[in-house]
Amino acid sequence: MREEEWRHEGSIRSDEGTIIVDMDHVLVESYMGVGFEWDPSDDYDYTDEQWAMIVERVAFTRAPLIRLMLRANAYTTGWDADGRPIYDWNTPMMLRAYRILDYCERHDIKVIIGEWSRSPEIGLTATDDAAWAELIGDFLVHMLDVKGYSVLLYYNFINEPNGSWATEDGNRFALWRRGMLHVRRMMEERGLTERIGLIGPDSSNEDDWVDLTVYALGDIVAAYDVHRYVNDHDIVSGDMERMVREKRDFVDRYDSEGAAKPYLMTEAGIVEGKDEAHDQQSRVKTFEYGLLMADFAIQTMRGGQAGVISWMLDDSMHRAPGYPAGSGQLKTWGFWNTVGDEADRALRPWYDPMAMLSRYCPRGSRIVYASDSGVPGVRAAAAVIPATDGGGHLTLVVVNHREEEQRIRLVVPDAAGRAVLRGYQYREDERTADAAGYPAPAFRIEDADLAEGMEMRLPGRSVLLLTTLEAGAEAGGVRFASSRNVARHRPVAVSSCQYSNEQGGECAVDGRRETAWVSKRRGDQWLAVDLEAERRIKRIKLLWGEGHARAFELAVSTDGERWTKIFERTDGAGEPEQICPEPLTARYIRVNMTEAGTTLGYSIRELAAYGEPREGVSP
Repeated sequence: MREEEWRHEGSIRSDEGTIIVDMDHVLVESYMGVGFEWDPSDDYDYTDEQWAMIVERVAFTRAPLIRLMLRANAYTTGWDADGRPIYDWNTPMMLRAYRILDYCERHDIKVIIGEWSRSPEIGLTATDDAAWAELIGDFLVHMLDVKGYSVLLYYNFINEPNGSWATEDGNRFALWRRGMLHVRRMMEERGLTERIGLIGPDSSNEDDWVDLTVYALGDIVAAYDVHRYVNDHDIVSGDMERMVREKRDFVDRYDSEGAAKPYLMTEAGIVEGKDEAHDQQSRVKTFEYGLLMADFAIQTMRGGQAGVISWMLDDSMHRAPGYPAGSGQLKTWGFWNTVGDEADRALRPWYDPMAMLSRYCPRGSRIVYASDSGVPGVRAAAAVIPATDGGGHLTLVVVNHREEEQRIRLVVPDAAGRAVLRGYQYREDERTADAAGYPAPAFRIEDADLAEGMEMRLPGRSVLLLTTLEAGAEAGGVRFASSRNVARHRPVAVSSCQYSNEQGGECAVDGRRETAWVSKRRGDQWLAVDLEAERRIKRIKLLWGEGHARAFELAVSTDGERWTKIFERTDGAGEPEQICPEPLTARYIRVNMTEAGTTLGYSIRELAAYGEPREGVSP
C-alpha cells in the first residue's frame, strides 16, 4: 500500500472519528509485554532442526515475557523410608524445561513459573499439603541457585485453582489460600521472598477471586493475575476492557500497595468454537482469530493490565484429552504445530498481529490513553518507549472490526516536530512478508505531523500497527513537548459538593486521579474552572469518577457571563473524554451535567485544559 493510499495529513478532520493519544494519562507505567505460554512438551524431545525453527520464530517476536508450568512429579520421584522426597533433576520433563529456560536466560525473557496442580502419582492429593510447599521450596532453590536462572520473576502456585481440574471439591479459595500461605512460609525460611515473587490468583473466568486475594493475601502477593477465555462478543463489544479495568481499580483501591503491583492476563484465548471434549480450538487457523486476539491484547492494555500471555505457543506442547494414549492428538491452540505436517508447521495467521504487538510494545513501555474513536468496533492502544533525552518512540495499534473501511484521524498533541513511521497491516486478503516469511512493513511515512493530526484509512476487518521503532537511525523516534495543563490548581466553582472537606471542586484540578469532586445529587449540576487569564486552548480532557453524566455539555467564556457551547454528549458511558475543538480563547471552562448515568451523584476526577497563554498574558 502506498503512503497516499493510507493517510491524509493536515487540517482535514475525519467525519467518522478521531483517536487522541494523551501522553499525560498513563495507564501502565512500566509495561511487561505481550508474551505466550511456553511449556515443556508432554511427549516430545525436539530435534535440533525443530528446535531451531521454534527459537527462530520466538526470536522474531522479541517476546519479553513467557509463562512455563509443570508438576512436582517432573522433579520428584517419590519418598524414602524416612519420608524425605527423592528428587531427580534430570527427568525428560526437566531437561525440556531447562532448554526453554536456558534460551530465556540468554535473551532476557522474564518467566512466570509454576505448577499446574497436585501430583497424586507421588502422593500429593491435597492443595494445602505443607509437604508440597517443601518440594516447591527445594525446586526454587535448585532453579535459582543450582541452575542460576535470573529471569524467574514470579511463582504461580496452581493453574486455575478455582477449577475442578485443579483443586478438590469444597471451598476452593480457602484451600488455595492455605496452600499459598505454606508456600510463603517456605520462601521466607529459604530467604527467597526478595528473589522471586508470588502471583495470584490465576483464576479462570472468575475475576472475583482477585477481590478475595486482595483481602486475604494482599500482603504476600507481588502481582495479581487472571485467565480469560471469552466469546467473540466480549471482545467486539469492548466488554473485556471494562472487566479488566474494574479489577485494576479494585486492586489500586483496596490493596495498600496495589498501585505498585502489576496485574496481568496470564492466559488469553477465545472459547467460542472450541471443542470442549478435546480442548482444541480450530479457529486458531483462521484470520478472524488473529483479529479478535489483537483486540483482546489492546483491551488488556486499555484496562491497565501490565502484560498479556497468549495461550499458547505451539500445539506440540500438550496432548489433547479424551483420546486414547499414543493417539498423537494434540491441543490445537498454538501459532503452529512443530511435529505436524508441512501445513501444520506453517505460521498461522494470528502469529502476525501478536508478534507485532510483542515486538513493538516492548518491556518498559509506558501505556498511555488512546481515546475512544467514536466508531463502534474501532479501538486503539498506544505505547511510548521512553528515552533519556526527552524523546522516545511511539507505537499505536488500531483494530477495525467493521466490514467497511474507516477513516480515523490520529492526533498526538504532545508530539513535537515530524516523525518517521512504519506501518504494518493484518488483513485477510493481503499479507506483506519478508524473505523469511515474517510480517514486514506495508508502508512508510517519512514526515508525519502527529501533533497536527493525520487521517488513517483502516480497511474493513483489519489491524493497523504504526511505530517509530526501527524506522532507521536517521529517523530518531519522536520528541514530546508536553503541553501545559492550564487548569491545574486553578479556582473552581461548583453547584454542590457531597463532602466539602474531601471532595470539593478543587479535587477536579489537583492533577491526582485518586481524588474527585462529587456532587450532592443528580439532576442539573455544574462545575466551572477559572483559568485566571485568557488562554489559548487546544484540547480539553474530562475524566469521570464513579458517577458519570449520560448527558452533559462543555461551554467556555472570556468573562464568566456569556458562554459558548463547544461540545455536547447525550450518550455518555463514563469513558474519558478528549475534546479537540478548533483552537479557542477562553478564561472560564464549565461542565454542565443534565442527566446522570448512574444512581450516584456526578463525579469528576480531572478536568484539564491544554494550551498556551495568549501573547502578552503571563501563565
